[in-house]
Amino acid sequence: MNTMSHSFCFSADSAGEISERIRNFSDFHPTLGIIFSSIALGIPDLASKISFIGFPVFGCSTAGENQKREGPW
Repeated sequence: MNTMSHSFCFSADSAGEISERIRNFSDFHPTLGIIFSSIALGIPDLASKISFIGFPVFGCSTAGENQKREGPW
């Protein structure tokens, strides 16, 4: 059993780009995701675009903005 931890880091300019990058992972099977994002990116859109990933994701806004919770994220 391989117990080594590996990480993968990338940046993106849209929720769709984040989703595409995650879908294109090969030979990398994440178990946790961390997202730092501006609320200007659209948190509900981002949440819907990454709902398929199958591993826990948490994050925060890049400037500490607060946003009313309107979804399962």
